[in-house]
Amino acid sequence: RQFASVGRLDHGSPGAFCLLESVGDGWVDLDKIKVIPELQDYFRLLASYVEAPRDPAKFREHLAARVDLMSCSVYAGGGHELLDYLEELTQANWAASSNDTGYGCDWILESDEGLGDVAACYFCEQELKRWKFTAKTEATQLQIHAQMLAGHPKAKSKEYIEGSKPRQ
Repeated sequence: RQFASVGRLDHGSPGAFCLLESVGDGWVDLDKIKVIPELQDYFRLLASYVEAPRDPAKFREHLAARVDLMSCSVYAGGGHELLDYLEELTQANWAASSNDTGYGCDWILESDEGLGDVAACYFCEQELKRWKFTAKTEATQLQIHAQMLAGHPKAKSKEYIEGSKPRQ
């Protein structure tokens, strides 16, 4: 199945974003993507869920179909080169923010002029107003977020612990 956009929400910094702790230190940047084939495969797979533009040569201009990196400041610093590489690798449009993203900030991904606020693509507005975090890399935020998740009523359920969905 293909979607108009696919979003990743995690912590970020100029030219890098958090992915998996199993990938080195959990951070992904251009240098890692260039040398780790499994990362390249992952990003190709992720982008394959995005609808293809009518004109494949104009994938960078296709604002309605893209991969959104909702992480603070990824597009700042070396972020331009990172997104260019991901776009060439996947032949899909990628968007990222050049400043703080999340609570008290905005959900605008400045890499794509005219894209605007992407929050409505992914979040229920009422729930988003309750969110109290940005996508910055701050240890205290990570600890607070982990405590919040641990306190969620479903955090003790078998499905939550095992990462499975209940059968219908």
